[in-house]
Amino acid sequence: MFKNYNTSLMFLSSHFRLPLSAALFITLIGVAFAATDASTGLPWGEMLMGLFGGLALFLYGLDRLVAALKAVAGKGLRNILAGLTGNRYLGALTGALVTAVIQSSSVTTVLVVGFVSTQLMSLTQAIGVIIGANVGTTITAQIVAFKVTQYALLMIAIGFAIEFLTRRETLRHYGQILMSLGLVFFGMSLMGDAMRPLQSYQPFLGLMAEMANPLTGIAVAALFTALIQSSSATTAIIIVMAGQGFITLPTGIALVFGASIGTCVTAMLAAIGKPRDAVRAALAHLLFNVFGVLLWLGFIDQMAQWVIWLSPVAEDLSGTAKLAAEAPRQIANANTLFHLLNSLLFLPFIKQLAWLVRQLVPDKPSPVPSESRPTAIKLSRLIP
Repeated sequence: MFKNYNTSLMFLSSHFRLPLSAALFITLIGVAFAATDASTGLPWGEMLMGLFGGLALFLYGLDRLVAALKAVAGKGLRNILAGLTGNRYLGALTGALVTAVIQSSSVTTVLVVGFVSTQLMSLTQAIGVIIGANVGTTITAQIVAFKVTQYALLMIAIGFAIEFLTRRETLRHYGQILMSLGLVFFGMSLMGDAMRPLQSYQPFLGLMAEMANPLTGIAVAALFTALIQSSSATTAIIIVMAGQGFITLPTGIALVFGASIGTCVTAMLAAIGKPRDAVRAALAHLLFNVFGVLLWLGFIDQMAQWVIWLSPVAEDLSGTAKLAAEAPRQIANANTLFHLLNSLLFLPFIKQLAWLVRQLVPDKPSPVPSESRPTAIKLSRLIP
């Protein structure tokens, strides 16, 4: 049953993720471009094709990367995930490591929901793994923050050659991993090139200025991530926009907050039709991220200062070049710092979170046995 669900989820994800993301991007960009005319001289067609094509390549590469990493890791990951969760800290570490390997917190949380529904894992164990998965997924942003886009096509070529010229299954998977990483980096390069002409386009800059309101940024990023079901893709786009100078670091942090909420949709969908504990595990994932965002919402500027202090500085550069060199790593570090601090803060309160979701999703009332039900007595039989 769980295997069939995974298959259906991947089918829905692969068929509807790109159209939904494209629709949202068209809506957002359409708002900014509504007042334009041909006199602007910007190549809208080329820009939109580059943006959507780059996003498609990024998501396709990410999906292939997850599949290849899962194939290399083997079925042992499921045994590790189900077995090494004896206490909350070990469970969180297991969730972080498994997610770092397969590069998808959504896959980890769906697996956890399945384990809970089949009673292979308790609710408190599941919450620990989910908390760890939020940390493990930040590795993706750290990878895409490396400035290796100029080698993307070479990675695709070498990976393709390895995959199709070797007969060894393991080597083929490694070729798929390399080619998938190349597709991810090439997609980011296309998105960056497509957005570069917007650096001097006032309507778009005005739209980006609206994101300076943290609540607006959180809402937009949450909606976008819920539609494409990939917080990694949202974070990659945030990195691209920050590198182009469209958004500030505090704005990028707010968008990262929103992405952490939007990604919970996958687990919520996975819990539909499952036992109560599976629904509770998915709800715990959502509440954990919402509480984390609320906790740090008033400290975005302080977090930005911490991130600047932790991130490398390009002292030999200035202006746009300096921004392009520093912003990607700053956004990636902000993503990691946010999820790491949340995990450390909430791990001691797993039992309390489990209690809360049990109150919000109570057990179904047990049916009353027929012999214990009161029997209706006609009044006419009591009156002589």
